[in-house]
Amino acid sequence: MTELQWPPRGNFGYKALVGPHQYEPARLIETDRGYFGLTWEGALHYGSLRDEEGHLYSLTRRFCDPSKGGHNNFIVQSTRNDDGCLHFDPSLFKGAASGTGVVTGVENGSAFRRSPVGVEGRAYEIVYAPNSLSWREQDVMQLTGRLCGPGLHWYLPQTDVGTYYASAMFQVEGTLGGRRVRGFICADTVFMREGSMLYGADDPLAGHHTHVTWYTWGTRYKDGSFEGGHFSSGHDRFGFALYTNDREQVVATTNVEALVKPGEDNNFPKAVYLRADDALWEFIPDPKGRMPDFLGKSQPSTPQNEGRWRRVGDTREPDVWFAWGETSPATGVERKLRYRF
Repeated sequence: MTELQWPPRGNFGYKALVGPHQYEPARLIETDRGYFGLTWEGALHYGSLRDEEGHLYSLTRRFCDPSKGGHNNFIVQSTRNDDGCLHFDPSLFKGAASGTGVVTGVENGSAFRRSPVGVEGRAYEIVYAPNSLSWREQDVMQLTGRLCGPGLHWYLPQTDVGTYYASAMFQVEGTLGGRRVRGFICADTVFMREGSMLYGADDPLAGHHTHVTWYTWGTRYKDGSFEGGHFSSGHDRFGFALYTNDREQVVATTNVEALVKPGEDNNFPKAVYLRADDALWEFIPDPKGRMPDFLGKSQPSTPQNEGRWRRVGDTREPDVWFAWGETSPATGVERKLRYRF
């Protein structure tokens, strides 16, 4: 007889509900409605780009309610340094306007977020069109790109907390710091219990030490095909593979298992393997993809890094790709049961 206890009422063992959703620009700027009893926690814009010299840039702009402890910052990391990995690059984000006081609206079927007139710092604007996205950071960055398949979303219910996470992915190109770049950008929206915060109070993943790994990724191959989405796995019944392709076919399964191969410092992995139904995937870290500047700050216990996901044995040659994600060394390297099932 197992010594584990049954999960309490309202707790499904961290079982997630996953699937596709219709992408609607106006939904990306909504902050005054909730889902499943959860309220708006914030909006995340993030992704990775590469220039013609092979340098890597990872960027994020977050919008949230600062009264709840969040930060409305624009941050760019780059490999243009002597350390051989991604570091904060103030030359690309210092002086940028914060997201506080952001102006939102809908014009001609497109939604937007833009800095208010007279804002302190360099202005910004993000426009969500029906099938595309554009993102401008004054004097620093101009990106445009196409929507990659339907939106993807997942919902994690718990007894007293929860997370609803909706995502849209775009393949983009443009300029950053005067250099031509290509890559992927995601526009994600997070809903949590009132007072909760992603990577903070009452987060059922990081806060409960539930997930072992979590990545958002996309790859456009040289033959024109595309795959991209979200992989995550952890303890109890948590985990999913949720991804789409260039034909807008969707795989949405919670039948996953992951194994993390830790690196020498036990933070950034040598590899991550994930089985989704009968498909075996592997994460190949970018040699320059470590993000040490986030450790102890916005992601205190989940090291972030860049690389590429592929099916084991897939020989297609990638053209444009990103895979930004994390492991959780304090949580472990593979699934453990904390409840009886």
